[in-house]
Amino acid sequence: MLDTGPLQSGMTADDALHKAFPASQSHGHVQPHPLGHKARCGGPALCSQCQRERDFLAGLGQ
Repeated sequence: MLDTGPLQSGMTADDALHKAFPASQSHGHVQPHPLGHKARCGGPALCSQCQRERDFLAGLGQ
């Protein structure tokens, strides 16, 4: 599990998400992929990567 820790001064939840999970590596279900793609992974219901992104955001209060 990633340590969400406190947000750095001036850092938004989106900034923290993109730092922990670069958008270019996103499957596109939790945070948008820069090219608009969505992986055929099943999203957070089935995919561990998507679950980690979702749980990270939940830890930030999103």
